[in-house]
Amino acid sequence: RGLGALLRRLFKFSSKKGAAKRRRKPKKYKRVEQKHWMVATAGGDGFVRIWRYRPSDQKRSFRRNPDFEPLEVDYITEWNSRSHIAVTRMMELHDGHLALALQNSPDVRILDPVTSQVKSVLFGHTGQVLSMAAIADGRLVTG
Repeated sequence: RGLGALLRRLFKFSSKKGAAKRRRKPKKYKRVEQKHWMVATAGGDGFVRIWRYRPSDQKRSFRRNPDFEPLEVDYITEWNSRSHIAVTRMMELHDGHLALALQNSPDVRILDPVTSQVKSVLFGHTGQVLSMAAIADGRLVTG
């Protein structure tokens, strides 16, 4: 009894329950590295715009729609065709580049989304390119 009382006084523990509380460390929330996603949009104005979005850090409660998660969006870069010719087809290739087909153009442009530069132009069609598909081995099929 004497040693226990002395220890309780020294460490200010009045009971075993209090000792358990004392030993617990405060919760630390790990900062999770935020995920970023990118999306490319194209349209009739001839512009290709690259956007980056990620979950917002804001802690809000949305009463109307609890499934809604706010996003933060950054505009990264854009590319525009000469004379603002409409982009009719666009797709991401396996290496991250974008393949673009312009209205009434028989060519396919390969665009680097980071630098907004056309890396190459694929030609060979005699009419407008209406469809594109990327194959798993890295080839691009156009028609």
